[in-house]
Amino acid sequence: MWFGVAVIGFIGVIFLALVVATFKMARRRQWAMAATVALPTTAFAYLYLTFMGPPLWIALFGDPVLDALPATAVMVPADELEDLFKNRTHTGRYYEDGAWYVYRETYRQGGRINGSGGPERNPVQRTWSGRWEIDGENFCRHYRRESYCRPVYQAGDVYLETNEQGDVFNTFTASAPAKKLDPKAEYLTGAKLRFVIEGMTHTGRIIGSENYAMFQSTFFGHNHAVHTLRGNNADSLYDTEYGWYRIEDDRLCVAGTLDMKNDCFAVYVLDGNYSFVLDDDLVVMISTRPY
Repeated sequence: MWFGVAVIGFIGVIFLALVVATFKMARRRQWAMAATVALPTTAFAYLYLTFMGPPLWIALFGDPVLDALPATAVMVPADELEDLFKNRTHTGRYYEDGAWYVYRETYRQGGRINGSGGPERNPVQRTWSGRWEIDGENFCRHYRRESYCRPVYQAGDVYLETNEQGDVFNTFTASAPAKKLDPKAEYLTGAKLRFVIEGMTHTGRIIGSENYAMFQSTFFGHNHAVHTLRGNNADSLYDTEYGWYRIEDDRLCVAGTLDMKNDCFAVYVLDGNYSFVLDDDLVVMISTRPY
């Protein structure tokens, strides 16, 4: 902060000195010299006010577009952060480079992030991945070009994160936590697993996802491709995805679709319903009887 104050002060002194010099030359009727100094002074002032001033001002005193943290917000304790993020999907808005963007991020067990976002007119404009971890009372995100750790605050059903000035730049809601596997479910292996996957279509729901949680995925047997339709309910499966799968060590591994980046699941069945399970017996997808 103090470095920014020093930069603003130094530039202000230079600008003031140029203005004073121009004024003195004009009083002495040294018009040519006054014009020689006035022109670069004007150009310097324009460049400073247009390109340098606003970013420095925002860095020092905050962005006027952002709101301060509400007085009712409380910090999420360190022992609750893992439950808030692990195997859950967050949907929200974040502020960057003078604009608001919507986003959706899924925080996989093991520390991987799968995300998508963009302006409200195109909320899936780009996708990204990263890593997450918990450092004391801070939640840390590590992306390809940036990393940061911040505390998370809660105000009702909404969670908030603040920037260095204490202004809220990210708000989100969290999906329901992943559910535990029913101990009576049968673990599918070998030929049984291949029979219910290869060449079959599964219709179901991604646990822990609020947007586009419903899916219909066809697992082609001849090339191990996956064709998926997704939507917010069974009647709106319009969003198309393509990926691939493999069956390895009695687990189904999926990449490129269903928010998966080469994730491997154990598959269980109970009363005609199929559960796709990660470690710790956490169910991340369920589907009905395949056809």
